Amino acid sequence: MRNKEARLVKQQLKHLRKAELKLLRYRPDSKSGFGGDFIRSKVPDKLLSMLESAFEKGFFYIFDKGTPLIERSGNLVGVREKSAYHHTVIKRQISKEAIRNFDVSASNKSWTNKGISTVEGAALGVFGIGLPDIPVFLGMIFKSIYETAASYGFNYTSQEERAYILALIRVAATKDSERIIESEECDRIGELIDAGQGTEVVASVEDVKRTSNLLASSMLVAKFIQGITLVGTLGGGFNYYWIHRITKVARLKYKKRFLQGLS
Repeated sequence: MRNKEARLVKQQLKHLRKAELKLLRYRPDSKSGFGGDFIRSKVPDKLLSMLESAFEKGFFYIFDKGTPLIERSGNLVGVREKSAYHHTVIKRQISKEAIRNFDVSASNKSWTNKGISTVEGAALGVFGIGLPDIPVFLGMIFKSIYETAASYGFNYTSQEERAYILALIRVAATKDSERIIESEECDRIGELIDAGQGTEVVASVEDVKRTSNLLASSMLVAKFIQGITLVGTLGGGFNYYWIHRITKVARLKYKKRFLQGLS
């Protein structure tokens, strides 16, 4: 790598770290809480148990059978082909434009997923239905992550990459200071994978359960509100918020791995 290219990559990583620190910085999570402890205290314990079960089943289904369906719906073959072309270009010369091509490819895909889940969540919310949208919601989350991974040239089907995906979801779903701990763990997993030591971090059943339960707990109030007729139209906004939040973390993390691979 030429000196000019090395400086550019270093500068890009510096900007990315600033954006990451801003994302990880402690602040009350008013969006996901929406109403805070008062509304949360009114949520029946049974709802949390139902949410945890629904999210857990959704995660296991996607990992077991759902990925091929998501690949077809997202034309991920085309995304990978475009990424391969961009990699060919950037191997010849690292430039701002070459790096930007990866960013544009990753960002263009997320809007459709947010829109579908928002409309679907709001429509079900009108009828006071808060749980049946979970499979579609999770499908949109994984579709966004897969498309982001493929845009930057990363695999998403191996056991070790599944562990990485679960880790980045936990970064988005974790509150307050624990977010930094989860972020560091996510980076550690990515570094092991990229160093060829991914067999040390394969996704376990407990990883899936911990991640799905964390996401269920984070969305508890949102799904409670979505289950109230008419008021439930707010559920579409929550779906948008969470897909946006998780996709933002995915873009930061995958771009970091991508840039580190160039340096």
